[in-house]
Amino acid sequence: MGTEQELLEIVKSALPSDKYRDIEFFSHGGTRVCYTARWGPGEGKKVIIKVDKPADTPRGIRHVERGCDTSNDMRRLAAMKEPENHHLATLIDWAEKSRDEVDLSVEPFFEGDSLEKIVGDPLNHNEFKQFGSQLIDCARYMMVDERMFHRDLKPSNLLIKRNGKIDLRVTDLANAAGMESRERKYLPTAGGHFVMDPLLIGKFTGQRRRYSQQSEMYAIGTNLYYALTGKYIFEYEPDANFAKSVATGESLLDSIGMLDREKHNTALEAALKKLPGFAKRYSSIFAGYAERYSAIIRKCLTVDEKSRYESIEKLAEDFEKATAPTFYERLATPLGITATAIVTGLTVLASALGTRLEDARKEKKKAEIAAQTYQKALEAEIEELRGRG
Repeated sequence: MGTEQELLEIVKSALPSDKYRDIEFFSHGGTRVCYTARWGPGEGKKVIIKVDKPADTPRGIRHVERGCDTSNDMRRLAAMKEPENHHLATLIDWAEKSRDEVDLSVEPFFEGDSLEKIVGDPLNHNEFKQFGSQLIDCARYMMVDERMFHRDLKPSNLLIKRNGKIDLRVTDLANAAGMESRERKYLPTAGGHFVMDPLLIGKFTGQRRRYSQQSEMYAIGTNLYYALTGKYIFEYEPDANFAKSVATGESLLDSIGMLDREKHNTALEAALKKLPGFAKRYSSIFAGYAERYSAIIRKCLTVDEKSRYESIEKLAEDFEKATAPTFYERLATPLGITATAIVTGLTVLASALGTRLEDARKEKKKAEIAAQTYQKALEAEIEELRGRG
């Protein structure tokens, strides 16, 4: 067992042919293969079938040994109360321990592309706001309502449908785990190496840690930055023993191979300067532009633990505030007078008013000096008259 064709034959034999038709290969990842099929009476609906395949990488082998597989994925989905209301895939069928001891899960097919695939046509501001809100809502639902971590929130697991608005579907709960059942580990299961919280990597920190809300929010921050730029900031790869800035290739480890927190945060600040214009907000004529999403991403991705978000609720609150339009953004009118143009006009007006005020102050000062000079001259004349008298 192992090749795509061999797995396809297993899938066909495990699922009833009167319910599943036109089963075809769709895609594969590190530990699973996906097939599509038509399911149900008549023409039926398109579904996606997931099946485990032999792991062939250190991370994949480690995940399978820890029970991060299709069985875990479908059990987590089956236990959720309302995943479909919080941007998660749903389970519609399954086959446990079929031929060759393979588990299968069946989900509705989602007509969208992964965040990883759409970055060539970046999200605009309105799309980004919808994407970020839905991603944070999904994570909040899993952590607060279901008491569960996804633990693999990477761009390839975030499916997006763009049809005038954004519809997000978060997939692949093979790595998911309950929040109460965790132990301190030298390398907890933490998703792909681009979204892995470096503070979890004992090889680079010398510490054993539990996966936490901060770890999940690190992945969220990575996805927010990726959605804005189509790029990653960091790559931490403990199996290959390196950590680097994606932009410069500079190592983020010190001379003895441990995490250099200053280097990490310096690379973070450099990356935040490259965010698109709408990632900043115009606060006022006098204050100019201020941080908008960069402050949120910083609090997700910094390795300064005291500066990190402590809860998903606080992250959700800050993101909602950041997406709210400012007074100046509300000035846009149907006549095409944009907020930017109005702000520019106000800035010019303020500049002109400032010049006039400054001129008025100068004239007032001149008048005060002239009055003082006249007063002194008058006093001197009076004194002279008194001396003559």
